[in-house]
Amino acid sequence: MGIFVGFGLGRTNFSIAGGLLLAAGGCAALGYWLNIVRPRDRAAKYAQQRTAELAGYIASGNYQPTPGYQPGSTAEAHELAERQVIAEQVEVERAMRNQHTVFWIPMQYLSIGIVALALAELVGLIHIH
Repeated sequence: MGIFVGFGLGRTNFSIAGGLLLAAGGCAALGYWLNIVRPRDRAAKYAQQRTAELAGYIASGNYQPTPGYQPGSTAEAHELAERQVIAEQVEVERAMRNQHTVFWIPMQYLSIGIVALALAELVGLIHIH
């Protein structure tokens, strides 16, 4: 399939459908990386930085999980800080997901439409020439 597309061996239904399937695979892989993998990695990096920041506040005795509340012990402060970081990490990841879209459709889901076009071309329902 890729051979026909790569070497341009005619504009057959097979070569056009093959090209569309290759495009769908690339679109799905890039969309998954941009919209799922990279936000997860960035959120984990944020969580590490935020954990270090909160550890500094705890060490200096200035950590307040909510205004006006001072934890009774450092163990309690670390536990509250850990919960806070987990909650923030979830929100950061959620905010960063599916930002790469085409007409509000996330890239990884756009590949489904491209596969449908390829199948329609392959069975002869449409002709992209």
